[in-house]
Amino acid sequence: ALVQGLFLGAMLLLVVYNFALYLLDRRDAAPLYYALSLASGCVMWLGLSGLSFAAFWPEHPAWDFYLLYFALPPGIFVFAQFMRRYLDTPHRLPELDRQFLWMAIFCAGLPPLIQLLRPLVPQALLERSAFPEFINAMTVSVPMFAALAAMHVAVVAVRKGLPSARL
Repeated sequence: ALVQGLFLGAMLLLVVYNFALYLLDRRDAAPLYYALSLASGCVMWLGLSGLSFAAFWPEHPAWDFYLLYFALPPGIFVFAQFMRRYLDTPHRLPELDRQFLWMAIFCAGLPPLIQLLRPLVPQALLERSAFPEFINAMTVSVPMFAALAAMHVAVVAVRKGLPSARL
């Protein structure tokens, strides 16, 4: 737990540092989006490692499970926004930027939508089919799709020679 705490502390220092960078230069929103994506990653780390259960709500262990559903969609969206701002895709790659923005909105909106619509599914369908596993697979595969889209944008940016995408 000590190593995990040190890692989380270093991540939180990066959040504070990047937020301070944004406050010093408000013309560039990239540090703000980076700080928010790091903060989302910290929240997910807390939930997946069990540290949030131990530190914040020991009487509610199920909250760790739901913490991922609350942190992942905004994390996907703010990371996509960070990439868009850092690579300046709205000006340098406008068509790819529009596609990436719609992908980010889709990936950030689909997991909560699936979870909100889940109670509307008839109980008989949930008990006698593989539908719950399908819903869970959809919820988990959306972040993988977002990661592949982000990798695609990064590769295109490197191939096009964008100044902020140099290796």
